[in-house]
Amino acid sequence: MHGIEKRLADLGVTLPDAPAPAANYVPFVQVGNLVHISGQISQNEAGLIKGKLGEDLSFEQGAEAAKRCAISLLAQLKKAVGGDWDRLDRAVKLVGFVNSTPDFTDQPKVINGASDFLVA
Repeated sequence: MHGIEKRLADLGVTLPDAPAPAANYVPFVQVGNLVHISGQISQNEAGLIKGKLGEDLSFEQGAEAAKRCAISLLAQLKKAVGGDWDRLDRAVKLVGFVNSTPDFTDQPKVINGASDFLVA
């Protein structure tokens, strides 16, 4: 078992199959040695995670939604590298969008739900 797969298992995470595109886009593109993964949506076993931070979702729920996006990112990445994690050196960039009320100001902390998961 590769170190990434082992670490995911240690974290209690099983990667789902790479989600199919929800619209007219390509899930990932390899350009040279870089893989660019299209945006992922927050979903769990019950389906889409919907809501607005500061209104009907807590900070913790937002961070969990960001983590779920990161899990989908890894599933897409695994598909992009043909399951060969040895092709991966590092993540270069992570971009996140947070649906929030105008007075909600902790968007970076919410996106840390994805960053912290990827670091772990």
